[in-house]
Amino acid sequence: MTIEKMMKMRSHLAQQEWSLEKQGDIAESIAEKLFERKGWNYEKVPQKILGRSASLKKYKAKRPDYILEVQEEYKDDLVIVADVKFIKVENDEVQFEQAEIEKYRGLIEYIKSEYSVKEAKLLFVIFPKADDFQKVLYVSLTAYDNAKKCKLNGKDALCINVSDPNVISEDNLWV
Repeated sequence: MTIEKMMKMRSHLAQQEWSLEKQGDIAESIAEKLFERKGWNYEKVPQKILGRSASLKKYKAKRPDYILEVQEEYKDDLVIVADVKFIKVENDEVQFEQAEIEKYRGLIEYIKSEYSVKEAKLLFVIFPKADDFQKVLYVSLTAYDNAKKCKLNGKDALCINVSDPNVISEDNLWV
């Protein structure tokens, strides 16, 4: 899919309430273009597989969207995974339900245990809905270790302000 076609799709997203799955698919397509533009090599993790493996269930882990390639000198010690989100950022806060964060923490434990690496990191690649795919936020899972508690849809959540030093923001992505 070309950048031009994706930009046309983004305007449709802003105007319509598409299914969450469709929104996620479009956000992932745009993230892949962004990764390519940045020169990041990645492997997409299949999401349409029915169910989770027994070992993922053991850790109560969630599947990431991508495995990012690390530099040669770190390949035996570090795994970086990424999860793409197309979400509302309200009051300048990136919010996730606490239960969802726990599933991502389970993923990190799963990776460390099952693949015998010293370090595993998860990067959220977040496209705020209000910014029409012109902005991306990068937030590490570890940023939520000291996050403020809040509520999201009536559930316990963790919130990080976009001005937090652990949040990297890029504007005007396609200019």
